Amino acid sequence: MVSALVERESEWTPAQLALVLGVEAFRRSLGPHGQPMDEAMSPDSDPSNRNGVRMYRAGVPVVTPEGNTIYAPLVDYAQRTQDDAMEAYKKSAGEGANLSGLVFPVEVIERRPRL
Repeated sequence: MVSALVERESEWTPAQLALVLGVEAFRRSLGPHGQPMDEAMSPDSDPSNRNGVRMYRAGVPVVTPEGNTIYAPLVDYAQRTQDDAMEAYKKSAGEGANLSGLVFPVEVIERRPRL
């Protein structure tokens, strides 16, 4: 009888694994606003704290036709499409319908630019 020993090579080097685990830990530390939660909830971020070390501003700077800078929201069109689909489904399902766990997957449909 002949036997063979097969050794599998690791798919990740220790450095690659450390990097991936570090990125995942950082991603989990972020709040829904994209800022680290430990900083966002710190007294150092409280706008009423005169000794605070940071503050936040929401929105992206946009210059109005009058030349003023305002901070406007971004629109997540994929999320809007998903929310609209859920609202339409709620209407069609009727009041009292169980909508728990429903998810509307969103797909990209490429359009040709108008000329």
